[in-house]
Amino acid sequence: MNRPVLHFWEASPAARVCQLVIRYLNLDVEIRTRSYEDHKSVEFKKLNPSQKIPVLQDGDFVLGESLAICQYLIEKNGSEMELLGKNVKDRAIVMHRLCFTLGTVFIKLYNLTQPLYDGKTKEYDKELLQDCLKMLLELDTYLSEYKWAAADYITLADLYILTMVASLKHSGFDLTPYQNISKWYKNCEMLPGFDENETGAKRLGNDLTGFMTK
Repeated sequence: MNRPVLHFWEASPAARVCQLVIRYLNLDVEIRTRSYEDHKSVEFKKLNPSQKIPVLQDGDFVLGESLAICQYLIEKNGSEMELLGKNVKDRAIVMHRLCFTLGTVFIKLYNLTQPLYDGKTKEYDKELLQDCLKMLLELDTYLSEYKWAAADYITLADLYILTMVASLKHSGFDLTPYQNISKWYKNCEMLPGFDENETGAKRLGNDLTGFMTK
């Protein structure tokens, strides 16, 4: 039987969270690194009509969108279902954190950084930068409520938020003023795949620095 394949670009937080789930569950999945330009190709459009990375191929089954991929991997594996929450209330908090991460943190990070990738600017927009700082204050409050992001145990919310916080850190944001984020981030060093996530976040930061200095 062929191994599942994750089409992956290390600078992408969305791709890195899938990698973190794979490492956390110790899954036998091929992580196939693609370039930033690959997703624009005709070949990739046939694989994923939205032309976004990550994409998971599991035999004839092809799935895009990081949250769908993560949930599929967790449920198919079945041994760590608590990543989605142990009970209905915990699952609701996990979902809240995921909604906040995808609907607020990711969008603000994307809006701030994508214009540099597109060559439209060589510096961060000041208003968008302030939006990110306000968002970090909100995240810092959420991370004061439990030992981990959504409960007193590790959930998918931690893996998602980790990719975003690492991306912000290595894109020039000082996390020192945010005590809860800093403490939580330190705790995350124990997670499988933490160092790989750091490498990808540094790649993002290096890309952005390069765009600013061209």
